[in-house]
Amino acid sequence: MNEPVSKKDPSFEITLFTAMDQTGRMRNSQESDRPLWDNNPEIIKELNRIAFRKIILMGRKTYELLLHDATKHVFLNDAAIIFVLTKKRGDELIKKEHTSHVYAINALEGIRNFWWLLEEAFEEKRRQKITACRKVQNDWRKKPETTGTKENSESPMSNPKDKELVEQLEKTIDSIEQEKIPIQPEIVVLGGVSLYQEMIDYATAIYAFLIHAEFTGEEKFPLFFNEQDWEIKGEMDSKEKDSNGYPLFTSITYRRKAQPEKHLPFFRPDLPPLPVEKEKSKK
Repeated sequence: MNEPVSKKDPSFEITLFTAMDQTGRMRNSQESDRPLWDNNPEIIKELNRIAFRKIILMGRKTYELLLHDATKHVFLNDAAIIFVLTKKRGDELIKKEHTSHVYAINALEGIRNFWWLLEEAFEEKRRQKITACRKVQNDWRKKPETTGTKENSESPMSNPKDKELVEQLEKTIDSIEQEKIPIQPEIVVLGGVSLYQEMIDYATAIYAFLIHAEFTGEEKFPLFFNEQDWEIKGEMDSKEKDSNGYPLFTSITYRRKAQPEKHLPFFRPDLPPLPVEKEKSKK
């Protein structure tokens, strides 16, 4: 079935979030069921900040693993829109308490289709609010002013309170027209490894937590960094230290210098890029 040609494809920034050791390993063999970023409160706090009010993309296994302690993940509590890439049906996978903001999709195009519906619903709600304000304005403009028992229909807006209300509603309408969808058009990818491998060529930013330890697992984050395509925009050591006083990890923010050569079917590289958040430099 062909998509309507009148719809404009959205432009998303694509961010990868991961934790790994210096060799790129993302787990220990004996802890193969837990991503490294899910074990440290400091990293989880940063993940919640990055993921807040954004689009989250993860694989089925990652979603299921997060549920062991979902309360620590703010974005699982209706603070983002989450897509789980899976062959399973949504009613077989998504927990009942997540059905308002977590969706199972079997192809990445599902994100684009959902965003279109989100835009349509948002615009319709905006129209309804503006129409309601206009109706109140018109009703007050038509209201005749009464002075004692004599009705003066020629100056319906001579009452200062009526005038003030109409002017206030005009400001409210201006404010409504400036409103934006509460979800930012940025996709934050949380893994697993096969999803990282698929999305690395489309990524515009990578938040990596380099754990100062060696891990034994076989799963590795894909090699990506070269100075021609990427630059380091932020670097900060963890507050938590080991027994020798060294930081447990270093968080590094990588940004691609130009738009990726590859793009998803629904990604528009010709559209203006999103504003880049200023990174906190290492003190």
